[in-house]
Amino acid sequence: ENLLSSSFWNCDWPAKEIKQKVRQYIPDEGTISASQNLIPHFASRKGIHMFPYADRAEYIVILKGSSTYPLSPEAFASELQKFRTDPDWALIMEDDYLLILKRNIGSSKFSPPESLLLLPVPVLQ
Repeated sequence: ENLLSSSFWNCDWPAKEIKQKVRQYIPDEGTISASQNLIPHFASRKGIHMFPYADRAEYIVILKGSSTYPLSPEAFASELQKFRTDPDWALIMEDDYLLILKRNIGSSKFSPPESLLLLPVPVLQ
């Protein structure tokens, strides 16, 4: 395909609608682990990781039917199924294009974002 052709850059999913849905369900400061195709659309977030890396993520956002990079389609499906059945994660939204999981607040597996680890601890006197 020709990289200079406008058809090369067209996406097969409603990008504006998906970005609006993500913003509806996930606060701007929320850390996310997302499908490879979604990463550029949320690159301005402080906390964004490529799925399946979710150790520091509060949310997982998957664009259905998109690239499974960096995993094979089989490995991607297996990793996603692990998160879907993990009691530390809850499905908060799913439609034809998008799936969003949220980490349960009491999860023992959650590592807070580094920015939270650097907050000063108040000293009581």
